[in-house]
Amino acid sequence: MIKMKIKEDIKPISYLKSRSADLISQINETHRPVIITQNGEPRAVIQDAESYEKTINSLNLMRILAHGEKAIQKGNTIKQEDLFKQIDENVMKRKTHKQTMKRFGVEWAQPASKDLENVIDYISQDNIDTAITVYW
Repeated sequence: MIKMKIKEDIKPISYLKSRSADLISQINETHRPVIITQNGEPRAVIQDAESYEKTINSLNLMRILAHGEKAIQKGNTIKQEDLFKQIDENVMKRKTHKQTMKRFGVEWAQPASKDLENVIDYISQDNIDTAITVYW
């Protein structure tokens, strides 16, 4: 939760113009956003890069969760055991494809299989016993 200190976190645009370095130092130290006003009205929010990245990541996670909730409501689910079986089959297909491509001298990009391994690890660590949504 972001706490605001109104006297410190709301500044007029003139303050931004004259003391931008101080303002940037403040937001990087406190990790609180600063509201910039113009003619007494809020016009912009300045936030440190780390907090912004966390906000974007949180929003993206919320979108994924909302999408999953809709799929569950529609009954678009699969049992964990069936999911792992499908993942294993897909990984084996990719490994076979990789071996075939290598035989013909074609290099294989690995980021997708690494992402898949990360997903499997994440799911395994959380011990999901309920139905989960599969998108592929």
